[in-house]
Amino acid sequence: MRVNVQLIHALTDAHLWADTYDRKLTDIFAIESEIAKTIAETLQAKITGSENNSIAKAPTANPEAYELYLKGRFFGTSVPARTCGSDLSISIKL
Repeated sequence: MRVNVQLIHALTDAHLWADTYDRKLTDIFAIESEIAKTIAETLQAKITGSENNSIAKAPTANPEAYELYLKGRFFGTSVPARTCGSDLSISIKL
């Protein structure tokens, strides 16, 4: 899996920083945590203990449930709620 990360200055649209991360797709949540920590270290961000715990904690043990949850949240903000309810309902059951 390849993840391209870019930091863009919101006001000027200037490109500030970018990096590419290539990882084997074995545990998406571990990859997400690793990349988040690496980015924070690269940018020399000061991370609190609770933020570090939040980064390290997997949102669920079931990737399928998490995918459906994310789809439900995405579509819930961009389309009428009746069309995203099934994804959210399924994710809750999983």
